[in-house]
Amino acid sequence: MRPNLHTVVVDVHAGEYLKHDQPPLPLVCTGCAHYLGHETIFEGIARALQHVYPPGPYPRVGPAMTIFVMCDGVMRNRYDVIITHRGACPSVVSRDLPRYDLAPTPAPSWYDYVSTARGIFSPGCRLTMPRLCRRPSMPERRP
Repeated sequence: MRPNLHTVVVDVHAGEYLKHDQPPLPLVCTGCAHYLGHETIFEGIARALQHVYPPGPYPRVGPAMTIFVMCDGVMRNRYDVIITHRGACPSVVSRDLPRYDLAPTPAPSWYDYVSTARGIFSPGCRLTMPRLCRRPSMPERRP
């Protein structure tokens, strides 16, 4: 039996996402990784942010950033991140769930965009994310 392998692609953009018809946000980096079905998408995102291209250096984080997450070629989540005195304050926008806010993550002024994104999805973070790549109503395909 083959493991249930998923691919996650993470795009980190500088700036705030306003709507689809606006000019594209500047791309800071793209990360990609594989993860097994028993892991959460959150763990897959953290792994993808350890394998980013281009390799840097990256600009210091600005007042806002947007992170797009694709799982198995399908757009799953958008993280709208506002940088405040409390740190990075992400909000999750998903097609499967209503918009919700996550707890702030420390983001010192010397952090760059990638360091801030890694902090949001770090394994030591007390947040847990739903498994958005697997739909419980759909049976798994067997080879």
